[in-house]
Amino acid sequence: MRALIVGLILAGLHALASAATLGEFATALAVPTAAKYSANNWNALKPIKGVTWRDVTLKEAPSAFAQEGDVAINSHGKAAVLVVGARQMMFDVEVSLPQLLEKKGLARTLQAQFSEATLIEQIGGDCRTKSAPGGSRVYRVTLPAKRPLFMRLELLTAANALPAGTRFTLSIDNKPQWAC
Repeated sequence: MRALIVGLILAGLHALASAATLGEFATALAVPTAAKYSANNWNALKPIKGVTWRDVTLKEAPSAFAQEGDVAINSHGKAAVLVVGARQMMFDVEVSLPQLLEKKGLARTLQAQFSEATLIEQIGGDCRTKSAPGGSRVYRVTLPAKRPLFMRLELLTAANALPAGTRFTLSIDNKPQWAC
């Protein structure tokens, strides 16, 4: 019995130690400031530990290429990840949590996912949309020595056949459809 408890504790500690952060996905997506290219290639995802890709090859989607996986996100547990781009580059990373985060404390929750040196600025208001009736916000995320990324945080309530949850979409572009 004691060995079982110790084994469960060690497994739990290992799961926590291998949990990824939004900051790791942002680091993979963000282009260095001095780079002469506009997007990173798919290999930038390799250093992120704990992602189980559903298919190790890129899948051709209607207008892009995509890769889906599952990952544990630090302090939040299981999440689904979807990375979208072209054959040789990534444009967006979407991380979906099955739980709805509280609006109160979102700033602290976000900052905990990134290094202290990361600047996170809210640039879009608290919008209510059909896809996110719980509200959505847009942020500019600037990592040290990287070009800014844009992040849409959506609080999805159980509506329109969507399960409740929280979706973070990191992008190299501020998308016009994200405006309220």
